[in-house]
Parts: sequence; structure tokens; C-alpha cells
Amino acid sequence: MNIDNENTELAEVTADESTSSEEVQLPIVPVESDTTPVPPAETIEAQELPAPKAAFFDLSLPILEVLTDPTM
Repeated sequence: MNIDNENTELAEVTADESTSSEEVQLPIVPVESDTTPVPPAETIEAQELPAPKAAFFDLSLPILEVLTDPTM
């Protein structure tokens, strides 16, 4: 891709150039917020989680066997 003759500088836009005759500027209308009170969220009952089990690795095995053994 060769761009030799194109002007790559950014032109400053003045206030009169920012809107052309074809563009339509719509007024900004604020959106009214919904003032309906939100009902409180349902209370979630506390559940006891099972105690975490410690991972067990047999350190007597070579590491390659541990990584490639499908039973582990």
C-alpha cells in the first residue's frame, strides 16, 4: 500500500465547520429515572460447605509418572 500524494495531517475543525447543512442536531432530552422502590432481595440461607480436602501427592513417584498417569 503506497500513499504518496494524500495529506495525512489532521485538519482542525472550527465551530462553523462542525455541522454541515445535511446534519440534524437533535435536542438532548434527559431521561427520567424510575423512582419505584425496589423490593428487598430474597435472603439466601447459609449453607455449610464441606471441609476442603487436602491434595495428596505421593512424592516417592517420579514427577513424569505423576503427570502422565491417567489414574491420578
